[in-house]
Formats: sequence, structure tokens, C-alpha cells
Amino acid sequence: MAIGTSTGGIAALHDILPEFPKTNTYAILIAMHIISPDVVNTTAKRLNELCSLKVKMAEHGMQVEPGTAYFMPCDYHAQTKEYGEVVLINLNKEPKVNFVRPSVDVLMNSVAEVFKENSIGILLTGMGMDGAQGMKAIKDAGGSTMVQDRDTSSVSQMAEAAIDLSCVDTVLPLEFIPKKTMKWVEEKTSNRAAQI
Repeated sequence: MAIGTSTGGIAALHDILPEFPKTNTYAILIAMHIISPDVVNTTAKRLNELCSLKVKMAEHGMQVEPGTAYFMPCDYHAQTKEYGEVVLINLNKEPKVNFVRPSVDVLMNSVAEVFKENSIGILLTGMGMDGAQGMKAIKDAGGSTMVQDRDTSSVSQMAEAAIDLSCVDTVLPLEFIPKKTMKWVEEKTSNRAAQI
């Protein structure tokens, strides 16, 4: 599951992340546009205290494990990379995308490539267009996509940019996002089990 956010994102994440149950069926990767490493670190530590999921800062080469939410560090792009049966987080300082680093597009494109139809993309409140192309990549890979609605967003530009690309499955108020997401997780888990 990849979540992208910008303006208003800290408050939004404090509202929804504690609502996600800890299970062994999914991990969450979060790209947020913030220029202060201290703010991201503090947010991750605080949410780790509030959530049943583990919440931590992503590090280069760290394995993506279920039951964990990873915040991407400031000023690094983050990608998921498959190595045999494990998926690792790759951090890099490649040029900014959509004027930002980390870019939600970069993260979501890699999630779509690795997890395909099992991927979920979520765009929360935020300014700019970053994340729209990543959401399209997830949708094109057979994954599921959702955005926060205008009424509960501080700024809805990121969500609207994805909607304009016709790649959004669901538009919901912030409070309903965790429940809908978990329904998708259950469906994808059941589908994988049926294929085994």
C-alpha cells in the first residue's frame, strides 16, 4: 500500500493510521512532501506510539515487512525493488520529480511494478500534481486506487490531478478510507489464496 500526501498530510495521517489493524497481510509505504527531517522523524515516532502497526523511518536496503508502515525520509526518492522472494526499499538522490523529493510518483510507480494487482494507491490532502501518474501506474497494473475527498482535504490538488487522469476507483472522506482500504486488502488476500 502506497500513500502520498503533502499539505495537511501530518494531521490526516494521525487521523487514519491508528485505524489500520496490525496484520501479516500488508505493509504501508508513505511519501510525504516535508522539507524538515525532524518533522518526519517526530511524526513517525509519535504514530508508532499511537498505532497497532509498527511505524518507522525507511532506510536504504530495509526489507518491506507486513504489519509495518514506513515513512520515506526527506530529500530521498524511494522505490521498492524485488530481490528473489524479498522486497527492499531503495533510496536515492536522483533528480526531483514534480519539483519534489521524495516523489509520490516514483514510489507508486515502483509499487505498481513490484506488487501489480495486489498494490493499493492512496492520495491524501496535498498541493500539486505529484502522485497522479503513480496512481495511474497502479490502476494500469490492476491495483486499486483511492483519494481523499475535497471536503475533508486541506488542499485537494493531488487528488484532483489523479481524478483528471481517470485512474481513481474511489473518492472518500478521510474517516472512511481505512475501512475501505481494509476491505480491499481482504479481497486481495482472498484472491491470492484462491490462486495457490
